Amino acid sequence: MLTRSLLFALLATASEALTLVGNTGLISSSAASMAVYGDYVYSVRYGLSDVLIFNTADKTMPAQETTTLHDGSSTRSSTVLVDGSHLYVLYGFNVVLYNLSPNPAAPVEMQRFVAPISREAVVNRVLTQSADHIFATFHHVGSNTEMLVVLEKGTLSQVGSFTYTGLAMNMVYHDGKLYTTAAQVGSIITTGDLIYVFDVTTPASPSQEAAWEVPFLLGINAQFHRIVVHEGSLYLSRGGNTFNAVPWKIDLSTGVRQAMSLPADVQGCYDILFHNSKMYAACFTLYELQETSAGTFIMSNSLNSVVAATIAPDGNYLYSGEVGDKLRVIDITPPVVDATVELVGGNPLVVQTAGGEGSSVEDGASGQRWEGLPSWLAGSTAHMGAHGKKGMSLKMTCPAGGSSCTFYVVIHNCLPCSSDTNGGLPHGLLNEGFKAGSCGPKYVPTFRGAPSDKTLPTAIFKLEVGAGTPPVEVPVIRDLLHFSVFLQVGAGINEPFCKKATGPSHPRNGAGASQCTCFSPPVLVR
Repeated sequence: MLTRSLLFALLATASEALTLVGNTGLISSSAASMAVYGDYVYSVRYGLSDVLIFNTADKTMPAQETTTLHDGSSTRSSTVLVDGSHLYVLYGFNVVLYNLSPNPAAPVEMQRFVAPISREAVVNRVLTQSADHIFATFHHVGSNTEMLVVLEKGTLSQVGSFTYTGLAMNMVYHDGKLYTTAAQVGSIITTGDLIYVFDVTTPASPSQEAAWEVPFLLGINAQFHRIVVHEGSLYLSRGGNTFNAVPWKIDLSTGVRQAMSLPADVQGCYDILFHNSKMYAACFTLYELQETSAGTFIMSNSLNSVVAATIAPDGNYLYSGEVGDKLRVIDITPPVVDATVELVGGNPLVVQTAGGEGSSVEDGASGQRWEGLPSWLAGSTAHMGAHGKKGMSLKMTCPAGGSSCTFYVVIHNCLPCSSDTNGGLPHGLLNEGFKAGSCGPKYVPTFRGAPSDKTLPTAIFKLEVGAGTPPVEVPVIRDLLHFSVFLQVGAGINEPFCKKATGPSHPRNGAGASQCTCFSPPVLVR
């Protein structure tokens, strides 16, 4: 029996919480394939004929149902798939369709397909699906040929078939193509495994389009390959601790193959999948990795208590079919990350929650104040700063996994004197897509250590960004004295935004330029 565990590879920069929530008791043998429907997990095991059913409504204590599924013989089951309320199971030379509604704990058989070959001459392998069809492979042991069968979903009526030389170990459908791992029976592949590419755009007449070689692996280990498609590339997991058992990546547009380097103590992966733009795979230890542009995985976390043979995702949970003992439930809920505003290269910003209409926020360290807040800024978070220098930048981030964010940047605006103290932000903000307005809070500076009795006009700039949008970073190109960024989680006020400004560098608060006066001596405190 293989010893396998779980590797987590992230394709995003944010780390993910990995928490073991609960597990069942002994289930015997290793999970070969799992599928999820609501609170139920369906699992087939290596070398056994039945399908186990687990109720995971209580994630801390998933329970095995007394009902098991089998095809009435000792024929091994190998693959389970869920499509809507239908469960498809591959038993040897049979594909069986079950109805999971209304009682997923006791599926009811609806249809059955029997492969047109003798029972003694078949080794079952894999099952996969497209939107309308089920694809199954059946192997003729004596002739070393494989039959690919295309079945109609819901009826299991045979639509088409194709026979070729080889042994399919796993396969995946993507955009009219079927990709299968292949190995020769009874021999060692010294040059590599093959990925067969089939054109199934016409299901009634599938055809072989290409064969890609992936070097250096014992053919017998190919049965543990998992093959998936993500963002235009094919990812192939490889099990074992010898013969360069590393995952591979294949560009589907060019066929270019690239070995993916693993950390030194990771020597092979047996299962692989993508869920919520993240990559998960079963290897020798529980890792959290990030794929780099150089084709390597960087380790960023680990969890050693999970030993998985097969994994299946469901929302914020991952089900791990353990080697020889348990079905485990792992919480993969991303951590809550707050939206951030920072002056990169400068001092930390002062943060304060904005009150209702007419209220004010104040930078307690310097006494600078922003007053007369409009009602639509109520409840927002004010990030106040000062003393920006050329080479710094104002950076605003709205993290993935939450709501959209609306940023309002407020700066003193009284031309021409404010042009020397606004950091050059107006043009930079407009270039980033901000809209300029004239109804923001007024700025109250300090004068000789005390708040002035004067208020200065401001410009306010608004930008709404979606969750997970790359950070918005605006360079500071000259001195930037006092500013404030009001952050709202969710959408801001409806357009049109306030009063339309007269030009890119002339968003005003109040009337025309004739009423905009500068203080002398300067009152902006550095």
